[in-house]
Amino acid sequence: MAKSNDWGGPNRQWVIAEHPVTTLEARHFEYREAPVAEPGPGQVLLKTHLLNIAPVMRMYMMEGGAAGEAPLEIGDLIHDRGVAEVIASNHAGFAPGQFVQGQLGWQTWKVSRMTDAEKFRRLKPHGLPIHHALTVFGMTGFSAYCGFFGRGQPRSSDAMLVSGAAGGVGSLVVQMAGLHGCTPLVGIAGGRRSAA
Repeated sequence: MAKSNDWGGPNRQWVIAEHPVTTLEARHFEYREAPVAEPGPGQVLLKTHLLNIAPVMRMYMMEGGAAGEAPLEIGDLIHDRGVAEVIASNHAGFAPGQFVQGQLGWQTWKVSRMTDAEKFRRLKPHGLPIHHALTVFGMTGFSAYCGFFGRGQPRSSDAMLVSGAAGGVGSLVVQMAGLHGCTPLVGIAGGRRSAA
């Protein structure tokens, strides 16, 4: 077991133990603990508060990777977006106490240079719970908004059929279409249970 330090470690991590072919099982995951690293020059120490567990995670874990992410090898930290708090900072652009959303991986602590590749962005205090940064104000909401308004360019009173209406992006598109005045509005889901 890794020792804790002044940051309240250890860093709890989930790594890939075996590449899945279809359905995920416990054998595909391995838990490990590591010491919490100190942030160096130009780095911050992030404490994970929330992770976004999405179906695409399985694709990241399969051999070959997905969605522009590098393939994961056995022993690699599982990729994931999440919300974290800046605990310590040697970076001019970030101060302790700020919240960010970006690539954290399945771990409780991360030392980061806050690079563009990690897709971190500072969360603005809107007075809303921070979990909205993973849904409506995160990649899910951004995908729904850009796909519906940017690519779809709907007019109010357009008929709308939404495939995958029970999923994260699809459920937001259904709400946007309804608010935009699209009628009739029909959603397709995987079955009665998904549509409930």
